[in-house]
Amino acid sequence: MKKPCYFIGLDNSDSVIEASRKTASNLGYKNMEFEVTDIKNYIPQKKVHLVISLHACNTATDEAIAFAINNNVEAVVAVPCCQQEILSQYSFKPFESIIKYGVLKARMADIITDGIRAILLEASGYKVSVVEYISPIDTPKNLMIRAQKLREKNNKMLEEYKILKKMLNIEPSLEKFIL
Repeated sequence: MKKPCYFIGLDNSDSVIEASRKTASNLGYKNMEFEVTDIKNYIPQKKVHLVISLHACNTATDEAIAFAINNNVEAVVAVPCCQQEILSQYSFKPFESIIKYGVLKARMADIITDGIRAILLEASGYKVSVVEYISPIDTPKNLMIRAQKLREKNNKMLEEYKILKKMLNIEPSLEKFIL
């Protein structure tokens, strides 16, 4: 589209950042910078328009989403993985006979985690969609959360979140990361 853009890559791994720098250099990209840091500590020097988080494990996806919400970023694209936090927390009596099977409990935790992320994004004023971005035949459970900031906070969604949180007995990190 030949639009000017600037990319900032963050990771807390020296080797990931070094590999990213090398790749950008090999491709001749001059509009990129890479920094070894925890996103929770990152203070942008420029306006951030889009946050992309690919396969950020466990609560790292929440940290990226919180960064977007806290910095009023216009759009978010997140592809989560390794969602363990809610797995160890949630309980729901009507589903006890189903989630006694470990794999089903884990899959339900993944759905709850991404659903909570979507609800908190909506509560923060984003229009949200959750889609499969690769056929489940090729790679199961690859969801993409897409969000675009369109309005001010949505208190109705925040109330729905609070009800679900209580019903499921969960304390999601995303809520704690949002200022």
